[in-house]
Amino acid sequence: MVARESLSKASFICLYLWRAHNDLTFGRKEWTPLEVIQVANKAFLEFSSANQVLGSSHTDVSIGFSHLSKWVSPPVGNVKVNCDATLPSDKSKGGVGVIFRDHSGFPLLARSFPSCFSSIIQGEVLAIRGALTIALEMGYEDIMVETDNRDAFLMVEGKKTPLWEVEDLVADVQRLVPSFSSVVFSCVPRAMNMVVDALARKALSLVCVTDWPHSIQWLHELCARKKISSRGQHYVNRKLWLAGPLSQEYKALADASVELT
Repeated sequence: MVARESLSKASFICLYLWRAHNDLTFGRKEWTPLEVIQVANKAFLEFSSANQVLGSSHTDVSIGFSHLSKWVSPPVGNVKVNCDATLPSDKSKGGVGVIFRDHSGFPLLARSFPSCFSSIIQGEVLAIRGALTIALEMGYEDIMVETDNRDAFLMVEGKKTPLWEVEDLVADVQRLVPSFSSVVFSCVPRAMNMVVDALARKALSLVCVTDWPHSIQWLHELCARKKISSRGQHYVNRKLWLAGPLSQEYKALADASVELT
């Protein structure tokens, strides 16, 4: 168990070393070694504390834990959307990303859009609201929404009082929910949200909303990698062990994000 935990923490350190390298290469930010360690350790602790069921539903959906390290596709007839936001240290402009996938894991829409917000929680709730708005425009009736931000999840679920800066956004989300036949919100580990994280980061270099075709190699490869089918009406809230074999997955994710930038 100790060895597994050490490998897991090492994976987070490698991930943030890669991000620091990219930020330095493309002139975004110069990280100090201490910053890399602190941020990696914080992400690892957040992941380690994700040991309770966070998913909940507005319909009759069973939720449980699994040690699966794969993105889980939604049931047939449902659409799953992952959403994320990023905000550079200078807070000059934020980025939001969303990706919709069907029961086979096929990307129905992958979108990046630049946006102005002053805090990451604003961006995360904005991403959720954007996901619901897009889903409504596209005519989806049964959707599953995944975010890696615990506070945003709890606020839109009504389990935590919204901060003043996101009160209106949370209210918008709650007004949109009845427009669908069913909506399932869930919070997943950050490491499980890497595809949409890349979409959000790409938005920082864009001037307008951009939809990415599935034919783009990085998107196709990331969406095809490590996915499984759902079983009936059961939804799995994943818990990821970052060890040994996943080092190759991180390499693929790193290569994809470098290509994006």
